[in-house]
Amino acid sequence: MEKHNYYSSKKENLITIGMKDIYEILLKLSNFLKHFLFNKKSINLFICLNNYSYYLAKSYVNKNQRSFNLIFYDQERTKIYKKFSNIIFCNYRSIFYRIILLLICFRVNHENIFLPHTNGGFIQKFIARNFNVSILEDGLDSYRESPNNIKISSLVSNQRIIMPAQFKEYNAFWVNSLKKEYIDINPSIVLPIFEGESQSYKVKKKFFEKKNSLTIESPGVDNCFGHEKSNLFLPHPGKAKNFLSIDSTHLTLNPYEASYFISSMSEYRQNIFVGETMILVYLLKTIDKHPCRNLKIGLKKNSSENLRPLINKFFIHPRISFSIN
Repeated sequence: MEKHNYYSSKKENLITIGMKDIYEILLKLSNFLKHFLFNKKSINLFICLNNYSYYLAKSYVNKNQRSFNLIFYDQERTKIYKKFSNIIFCNYRSIFYRIILLLICFRVNHENIFLPHTNGGFIQKFIARNFNVSILEDGLDSYRESPNNIKISSLVSNQRIIMPAQFKEYNAFWVNSLKKEYIDINPSIVLPIFEGESQSYKVKKKFFEKKNSLTIESPGVDNCFGHEKSNLFLPHPGKAKNFLSIDSTHLTLNPYEASYFISSMSEYRQNIFVGETMILVYLLKTIDKHPCRNLKIGLKKNSSENLRPLINKFFIHPRISFSIN
């Protein structure tokens, strides 16, 4: 019997994987160069660090079909279900692609560079400091009186910001000094799985008839009395932000199940415990469409004061209660 050389085959596999990576990189570079040299379309460059900013970017691209686009995305927090002929996707966590990102910034119209943060890591700070970029909303900052990830003093009058039209009633005052470009979106893009994306997972709908209490892991939710007694649990997608300890009575939902529970109408009474997260905006926006739903919102005191543009009008809602500490 011929012996199988395990280490030899493993080495060949690594070489094959390495060659595939090199080929993919060269293919993406050639596509970009081909466009840059022979195509008169404008080029947009997006940094998308979560699903929400990616969906906004994609909606903007759909609205501006004549452009060519590069989306640098976080593979751990952003899921790409479909590829597009006018978009090149690049892994933002790759050092190589970050270098490419910086080089491209010098070759495109600065207004066509879309950043989610100006207070981000070195790359985003460098780009924000040296180029007159546009802002791509990627979370709650647009609804905070003082944003966490955007340095207001570094913004210039009429600097462009891409925002969803569906949430504009909650805009913070600082946004008014910018040139707002609204994108029509489905509010469910803030959910773990956007309902418009391809889904092969089949949710067992009857399962939720007796499971009617959900805790969404998010800053401040632990202020809510009874959050630990929910029978359903949605963990935060960022591992660094997992802080709640749950017992065996909780059933952890995957993104498909959580999105179904949050977006579907129910004839059963529901309790949803939530803190400072973009899903909160969706839950507030749609509360009157879910007559059997009660929201229990937990916030830290400084966060509640900062989120006044968003939460002010809901303090008197009969099915919304706040726990602030």
